Amino acid sequence: MTLRFLDSFDHYTDLTQKGWVLTGASTPSIASTYVRTGDQALRLRNISSLGTMLGHGCNIALPAATYVTVGLAFYFPQELRGMDSVYQRTLIAFLYNGAAQLRVCWDKRCGTLAVARSALSNPTSLSFSAGGLLAPNRWHYIEAKARLHDSEGFCEVRVDEATVLRLENVNTKYHAAATVINGIALSGGCSSSEYVYVDDLYILDDAGTINNDFLGNIRVESLTPTADGALNAWTPSAGSDHWPLIDEVPPDMADYVATDTPGAIDTYHLTDLITSSVGIHGVQHLFYAREADAAGRILRPVVRQGGANHFGDGQALTTTEAYARAISETNPATGLAWTEDDVNAHAEFGMERQ
Repeated sequence: MTLRFLDSFDHYTDLTQKGWVLTGASTPSIASTYVRTGDQALRLRNISSLGTMLGHGCNIALPAATYVTVGLAFYFPQELRGMDSVYQRTLIAFLYNGAAQLRVCWDKRCGTLAVARSALSNPTSLSFSAGGLLAPNRWHYIEAKARLHDSEGFCEVRVDEATVLRLENVNTKYHAAATVINGIALSGGCSSSEYVYVDDLYILDDAGTINNDFLGNIRVESLTPTADGALNAWTPSAGSDHWPLIDEVPPDMADYVATDTPGAIDTYHLTDLITSSVGIHGVQHLFYAREADAAGRILRPVVRQGGANHFGDGQALTTTEAYARAISETNPATGLAWTEDDVNAHAEFGMERQ
């Protein structure tokens, strides 16, 4: 698997339930003020400049990898005032064990992007892009790919699918022990009362043979159940239909389906994709769930197509409600790339309790 994380920011409101770790006093949030796709986006605020601690943002842990690529839609409103006296601010940071090693920064006044080797103070700027790349009041799609190394480091930054910075054979790590990337941080770069926005996020690494390089300007759509599928072995907390108990946005545990039977499967039909006639890089299964005891329950994602069940890797639950996730980069029923018809008409999606 190479596609590690997707986020539309549409189906939930608590970032920590999705695995994000919030940092700083001015923490990010989910908002509907400015939205690219769906109904919500990530709202970021950061009163830290390039030369101070990366804070007031959110981090996500990743499997350790040599190359990691991040793509996100980015928006800043014209009326931002907090950027007028401070230049570069961090947007994306590549982490090793929670510490920023390499940063991609942006400048409102010049519309530029920059790459800097990170320190808590006085970072080393490695390169700046040409000016005029970023404009207010519009969405740009920014992608950054990096490798940490003291002499063979790499970073390429793209804006709207065009390369604007590319560094090779340079020192891209701050700590000597940093040999891999195992986390990503996002922050904003504005005053304490102003915000920037992120939507349609993907993160991938270089493992495997597919989805291990830039994906380009993508959209992440959030689909929810609309009908019960062929398998209904879990027990509804009320009524007889299963899907109305798990379709809430944001999710809650006021109603639910549950099982204590190993091998029990529930499957569902989902809302149709909004974007049509495009390639699908992967499907991310999300289960908002918890275990009722501390027995180490495992859920497996299920794709049911043509009367057959196809299972993904098991995901461990805890006694606290949170998302477990698994990504299918290809349709397990066919071994081929997902198609619009697969998602909209032919496949059911669900979970098995192991």
